[in-house]
Amino acid sequence: MTLEDQLKSNVQEVIKTLYSADIEKSNIKIDKTPPEFEGEMTVVIFPFSKISKKSPDITANEIGTALLKHGDSISKFNVIKGFLNISFSDNHWLNVLKDVSSLKNYHTHVLTGIIQNFLSHIGVIIFKAKGISYRPAATNIQRIELGTNLF
Repeated sequence: MTLEDQLKSNVQEVIKTLYSADIEKSNIKIDKTPPEFEGEMTVVIFPFSKISKKSPDITANEIGTALLKHGDSISKFNVIKGFLNISFSDNHWLNVLKDVSSLKNYHTHVLTGIIQNFLSHIGVIIFKAKGISYRPAATNIQRIELGTNLF
């Protein structure tokens, strides 16, 4: 299951719990968080305001708070005008790196998209500890993009 699919499942469960509403995963829109904002993924909250009968910002705060309690993958969230920006925990990213390191020829994989920011801070240390050369600018490296099944 991809990270996006997992987040959609969690949002779906939270909406059912908070607002007693059944929604389809296809009605949950998740985007990569723009670089000018904090977070890795953004949940578009506007459609759920009708269900909650509250403003988008209040709905986003309620859903974000419930997602924090849902597990240890999400470390924090912020709300900007009805958009719920999700930040994943360091422990979550360490687990992703463990999954990637178990791939055949893991030393030839470089993560892009949502994981690249993490690698620039923490991942380089882990890669160096394993004796792996981390070269984000290399052109002949297989890339794993947002949405790739890592779990």
